[in-house]
Amino acid sequence: MVFQARIPFLRVLGRIDHNKFEECFLTWTGGYFRKRAQPGSVIAIDGKTVRGSASDRGIHLVSAWADELGLVLVDFTPIGAHC
Repeated sequence: MVFQARIPFLRVLGRIDHNKFEECFLTWTGGYFRKRAQPGSVIAIDGKTVRGSASDRGIHLVSAWADELGLVLVDFTPIGAHC
């Protein structure tokens, strides 16, 4: 039953222009959070390497956390990062 309910949802997602959606989403979130962030707000930057992964060197991860807003601003794997 749950699987059948997901099919129409996946069809709709498949028809969305992903570039336009990203543009609209980033515009909305930028305005939404800009109004709520205060000058001097703390953004914590965290980096780590996950060892024991498929890569011999590990997987490198970097994230930025907006403490006042309670959300991750960015979470990515840097290109060309080496241990």
